[in-house]
Amino acid sequence: MNYILIPSYEPTDKLIKLIEDLLALEPEINILIVNDGSGHEFARFFIQAENLGATVLHHEVNKGKGAALKTGKVYLMKQKNVGSIVCADSDGQHKPKDIFACLHASIANPDSYVLGVRKFKGNVPLRSRFGNRVTKLVYLAASGTSLQDTQTGLRAFGKNLMPWLLEIKGNRFEYEMNALLEAPRAGIPFHQLEIETVYDQVKHTSHFRTFRDSFRVYLPIVKFSSASLISGIVDYFTLLILVTQGVQLLRAVITSRILSGTINFTINRKFVFKDQSDLKGALLRYISVALTVVTLDYFLLNFFNKTLKIHISIAKLIAESILALFSFWLQRLFVFSVKKN
Repeated sequence: MNYILIPSYEPTDKLIKLIEDLLALEPEINILIVNDGSGHEFARFFIQAENLGATVLHHEVNKGKGAALKTGKVYLMKQKNVGSIVCADSDGQHKPKDIFACLHASIANPDSYVLGVRKFKGNVPLRSRFGNRVTKLVYLAASGTSLQDTQTGLRAFGKNLMPWLLEIKGNRFEYEMNALLEAPRAGIPFHQLEIETVYDQVKHTSHFRTFRDSFRVYLPIVKFSSASLISGIVDYFTLLILVTQGVQLLRAVITSRILSGTINFTINRKFVFKDQSDLKGALLRYISVALTVVTLDYFLLNFFNKTLKIHISIAKLIAESILALFSFWLQRLFVFSVKKN
């Protein structure tokens, strides 16, 4: 049996219209709705949904979209003969034909994380268009993977992926971004399926809290940036002190990288990636990455300082700017990336 999972907070008539349209296309489809603490004034919509044949689960209070998705997945884990599940929003942003297209793509690719991706063309709010471009770049820098749409709520997967999805951190909007960030290091491939971009400029409402939820979404990058900043300061001043003391450039680069790398590895392993793999294995992988970075660092510094005659203090800042995202990408995909069996 396949399911459509719909988290819903303070729904409108669009939820009922969506259910009716889904059942019109496939009368036997199973629809599971999670009422995320919407309040008594919205009870009629959930009663209507149940009358149409949907199963409705309830949160007493609002816990967030991520928590609602997890509640639905826990319920489905207990059901027998579950095949694929597609998660869709309740506000009419996803066309029924696209919802079923993603579901069928998951049936054909049960080990993939299927994403219904939009091209953001036509009558799309500037906030959404700009937000998607920014998160695409941030996600690419963080994971080394290019996705067409990092904000889509239309996602499908086989039941075998649910244990992994239930381990993902986050109870609100950051949950979906965290799943995208964790998929590459878990060895889970993406299957991107183009869908129609739908926005109702007049009636469309969003429960996304711009500043608070944006912070949650970008928190993994913020944490890494903080770790990089701390170790970068140590690396920068150690290098300058050694060079001004007459230490040869290569030796100064190696020494400063060893000191800052030890700090960077410790912070990233414990607080950023929260890696639980074997310490020795992670350390060996980190050393191999560090050797790559220190080599590039030396050649960049030598080029800027010796060839272009840029002062070492400025040359170091330029080199660090170039290597920062490269280092993050390698650490996420290689050092702290333990593929699941």
